[in-house]
Amino acid sequence: MRLEQLYYFEKIYEEKSMSKAAEKLFVSPPAMSIAVANLEKELGMQLFIRQRKGIEITQKGEEIIGPVREILRNIEIISDVAQENVKSELRILSMPVLSAVLLPQILGAWKRKNADINVWMEEEGIYSILDKIMQNSIHDKAYISLCALTSEELQHLEPQIKEGRTVCIALGKDRTYCYADKSIFPNQTSVTMEECKSKLMIFYGKNIEEMDDIAVLRKIALEKGKNKKGFQKENNYMSVSNIILLKQMIRDKLGIALMPGLLFCDEEIDADRDIRMLEIEDMENEDIDYYLLYSGQRELQLYEKEFIQDVQIFFAEWQKKQR
Repeated sequence: MRLEQLYYFEKIYEEKSMSKAAEKLFVSPPAMSIAVANLEKELGMQLFIRQRKGIEITQKGEEIIGPVREILRNIEIISDVAQENVKSELRILSMPVLSAVLLPQILGAWKRKNADINVWMEEEGIYSILDKIMQNSIHDKAYISLCALTSEELQHLEPQIKEGRTVCIALGKDRTYCYADKSIFPNQTSVTMEECKSKLMIFYGKNIEEMDDIAVLRKIALEKGKNKKGFQKENNYMSVSNIILLKQMIRDKLGIALMPGLLFCDEEIDADRDIRMLEIEDMENEDIDYYLLYSGQRELQLYEKEFIQDVQIFFAEWQKKQR
């Protein structure tokens, strides 16, 4: 019997709905259903009768809800005592492209609500993040992870998600655009890949294998060269690891950038500004899917839930602007 199973039982009892309980606890419904089924098996009794209209509590479920709540309240008391000498901390593991744009816009307001909470943030490439998830490192260190995943990468995590070890929340979809000074492609609202390749192309990333950490952009970057590190130029591409520098280089007409729309969400992009956002006509423009992941093996703290809600609100508002 695991502690989260008791939390799930209590929340389902309160909501009389598996889906509503899962939403309140930031857990996927399949993971919660499996955990509760395992709890019923361990106890040797049926706790809920699952119906189309919702959940009905069995007599045995009614009998044990009191003791379960007493256990959970005692756990909270023990946790509070233990936390008196431990400084609370929000730990974030993020791809650089997301931390550079998303976090500055969210953390300010979140920090004002949680002034006494420390923030610890690490930037890693997508391969490192996936490796840490598979090795349970993000769970052991209580990370909330922000990244972009392809369908193949998401499928790789599917066993952990189904088992409830990892919770995965879809945040939104994005596209790849060409960003250039308005004088580079005057009077154009779109460009071709051949037009892009005729210019110096600037990629965001520490090395070519993980430029941008966006799969569709990695494919383009990998065509340009192999095993190049840092700020280096070969033929008509360059990689930089500073987002402010990248934007300034575009403004200075030193090159163009192929980047997701989210990268410039903090700026107004229109015909009257120096930087133009152009559609790429002939590019195999796959959707970029952003996700938030965290451990399903522990109860989230209130400040962590607030951060997740703030991230979801940000993406919901940004997606509305994209329509």
